[in-house]
Amino acid sequence: MHPISKVIKHYHPEWREPYDTGFEWISTLCPFHDDTNKSASVSFGKNAFHCFVCDASGDIISLIKYMEGGGYGAAFRRAEELLEGGDNPLPRRNTRKPRRRVFTDEGFGMGVDQTSSEQIQTGIRW
Repeated sequence: MHPISKVIKHYHPEWREPYDTGFEWISTLCPFHDDTNKSASVSFGKNAFHCFVCDASGDIISLIKYMEGGGYGAAFRRAEELLEGGDNPLPRRNTRKPRRRVFTDEGFGMGVDQTSSEQIQTGIRW
């Protein structure tokens, strides 16, 4: 069983995992509302879910946050508990601060978090 399916079935045991057709997104019934037509899609490759009717959507962590409340850390630990023994480990959140590089005549400039006086001294113009 796919990790996203394990999480959905934990909260909605009556939900039936769709057959993996090899497509990126597979149509399925939404377990978050009374659904008779396939109004949702699940992606086993991205471990994500989206319903076009009730707007329930997200990856494993965001679905757990929605169902149980709490923050990212609590949802991540709960996902590890639910998926224990699985062959697909959960991806860790990137903790690096994103920076934008600026091109100058001399090559690469400093990042965006540079102060105004440093920008003037290095010749970077916005």
